[in-house]
Order: sequence, then C-alpha cells, then structure tokens
Amino acid sequence: MEVTCKVGKSFRLDHKGQGWHTISTVGLLGAATACAALRGLDALGCERALAIACSHACGILSNSGTMVKPLHSGLAARGGYIAAALAEKQFTAGRDILAGQYGLANAFTGGRHRDVDISTTNTQGSALPPLAGEHFELISPGLKVKLFPCCQVAHTCIDAMITIRNLPDFEIQEVDRIICYVPTEMSMKDLQCPEPQTPTEARFSMNFTVAVAMLHGSLKMEHFNSDLLASESLRQYMRRIEMRLPDETIADTVDVEVIFKDGRRITQRGINGPPKWADVEAKFNECIMQASTPVEPSGLLTVLQQLETQTDVVAVLLK
Repeated sequence: MEVTCKVGKSFRLDHKGQGWHTISTVGLLGAATACAALRGLDALGCERALAIACSHACGILSNSGTMVKPLHSGLAARGGYIAAALAEKQFTAGRDILAGQYGLANAFTGGRHRDVDISTTNTQGSALPPLAGEHFELISPGLKVKLFPCCQVAHTCIDAMITIRNLPDFEIQEVDRIICYVPTEMSMKDLQCPEPQTPTEARFSMNFTVAVAMLHGSLKMEHFNSDLLASESLRQYMRRIEMRLPDETIADTVDVEVIFKDGRRITQRGINGPPKWADVEAKFNECIMQASTPVEPSGLLTVLQQLETQTDVVAVLLK
C-alpha cells in the first residue's frame, strides 16, 4: 500500500488524465513489492521485481462500465506475482525503471519524468526517502473501504441522499430535481453512464445509484439487476438527477441538493472518510452472501478485525 500510494501521489492526476487505471499501473507495483517481500528478496531483488512489473503495467479507463475494469485488479495481482517469481530466479531487468527517461513515470505522465518526486517530508520539512517509515499512508489518510458496490466518486452523494431520504418531512413524490456535486471534471468522467443499460454500467452511473438510494434508502449488490434497471419509476427519478462542479460558495460544504416542486431546497454533505467497523461488517456480510456457497462469517470477521495480530495467513484461509 505504501509503494502504491506514494508512487501514485507522485504521478498526480495527469496519470489518470491520460486514461490509465491506477489499480493496474501503480497498484501493480504494490503487488510486486508485497510478493517480493514474501519471497524474502533483498534490495536488488526487489528492484528487479519492480522493473519486471513495470512491463506488466496496463489498464485503460475506457473499460469502465464493463467486466474488464474489475479484471484490472486480477491482472495487477498476476503481474506482481510473476515479476517477483522471475526476480527470485535472477531474471534481469532495467535500472532506474521508475524515474528514468524511458521509465514508468515518463511513460505514464506525458513525458514529465523530471517532475516526478516520490520523496516525502518529515514534520520539520526535511526531505526523506519515500518509505523511510516517518509517514504511513495506512495511518493518514487511512484505509477507506468502499461501502457501496459502485464507483467511489458517487459514494459521498449516495450517503448524502440516504441522509436526506430519512428526514421525517421528506416526500419523494415532491422532488423536482437533484443536483449532485462532484469535485473535478475528471471525477465526472468516471461516472460515464447516465443512462445505464446493464448492471455493470449502473455501477458507473450517478443517476442510477443516487436514484436507488432515494427510492430504497440503501444501495446494495442486490439492486444491480436488470429488472430494477427496467423500472420506469426509477428511470423517472434518474432523469431528474444531474452532476455539477461546485462553485466557490458551496465547495466542500454540499454534496447533494434536492429541489422540491414548491421551491424548497435541502442540502446535505456525505460522509467521506474511513468507515466504522460496524459499516465494514455490514458490507462484508452482504458480500459473503453472494458466494456460491455462503459461509458463517462471524469467525472470519473476528480474525479480520484482529488482522494486525495474526502471525500466519492460515488463520484467515482456514476460516
């Protein structure tokens, strides 16, 4: 995670702006690092593993809304595993593979490899090696589990819509328009399916996800089905939803604005941060019920909640 986050932050948004899916590019480097560590590779072995992994880097955001996008995670895991296995066998690879003129940074940031700096600073402002242990991404900003089974960009708006829907004086039939504020134009492009035709496309639709949250008070895996997509009552409310960039007067204060037929307005901020364990547990239980052979989750949840104290992955796998 530390490698993935620090390299990703150094590439900044122009990496994603060129159409790369970060889980398949910098996420791949994290997978390679983890596999190299598990194999006990020394520094040079890890360097070779990362260099080999860079030639596996792939993943195009145009595949959002299809079955290919989740495949990117598997490709990154596979690439990281193969890279570490080859490095362990003394497979050779290039040097200066991240920041060199023809390295990963240059290829994936539009040729500005000289601007890429994966160092960080300590509390006194002094430069540190990127993984010196002075700052861990796992601590700050922390691990954020996706509580809704859809594109992350829509999550704060979904949460805000559920809050509004649960207000005592909320009347769904009186809703005229719903404005969902998205922080950047790039984020808007992540939600590229305003009129989804398949459950997979619906995961990348602000219109679908927020409309479902308003109608049902939740958004779960069971909602992504063809029958609900064909519902005219749902489509009716989907057409009332629009995305906008926030202006200076409401930036960082409003995620959803509901405008009623009589002119009333309700605004709400959604939760955007690490979830509570109870929320993670609810999401876990929902997901495990989708398995072909559902299992009793309590034992596994107990192990996962205390994951940092486990000394062997067997405790997790046996559950």
